[in-house]
Amino acid sequence: MITESQGKYIDPGPLKRLKKVLVEWQSMQDTSWWEEKNDAPWWYNERASLSLFAGAVWKCKGWVFEEFITKKHMTTRRGERKNRHGRGDIMFGIKGQGFVAEAKQCWPNIGRNIDSAFKEVESYLKSALDGVYQEPNYGLQRVGIVFVAPRIHKSKVYKFKKTELKKHLNNFRSRLLRRIKNVTIAWNFPKGWLQPKGREKYIYPGIILLIKSRRILKE
Repeated sequence: MITESQGKYIDPGPLKRLKKVLVEWQSMQDTSWWEEKNDAPWWYNERASLSLFAGAVWKCKGWVFEEFITKKHMTTRRGERKNRHGRGDIMFGIKGQGFVAEAKQCWPNIGRNIDSAFKEVESYLKSALDGVYQEPNYGLQRVGIVFVAPRIHKSKVYKFKKTELKKHLNNFRSRLLRRIKNVTIAWNFPKGWLQPKGREKYIYPGIILLIKSRRILKE
């Protein structure tokens, strides 16, 4: 585990080989290019977030294969098994270990009902895991990936002191660590409170990356 410092945190959990990937992923959120444009990569969609994760894997001398056609094994309401063609999000490998993953992104509102925010994250993580288990495993380990970009209504940012908002955000992150077990996690939250253009009602202070398997991996 790497200790928290200035809004950054990494715990590879059961996937120790991903530690350097998580460090590279953090650094890619911090490039001066984003700051100069008053922009942030987590203001976009799942596909954009996944591209930076893929870049981090490549920088660690791993391999990545994205947006591939695959078979999906679906279960109908009658309990019948059916196959259809679909899209796989990502396969990747690092240090001799390979993964196939389904990715999701969510923007939970942590300024309103924090328990609802946790449930939203857990729902997206379940959806990612359910999705990847509909695909063949290709001889790789199945995992779900979720990018979590929490949001806070700007009225709360202006109403409360900055120290109180930091405590609120720290509470969400620390409770998330306790609530989701056996997970690989990293996050990056810059010092300032970032508000994207076109989303004037909310502040999006940073991003959390979760990677989880349905079974506990031992390395």
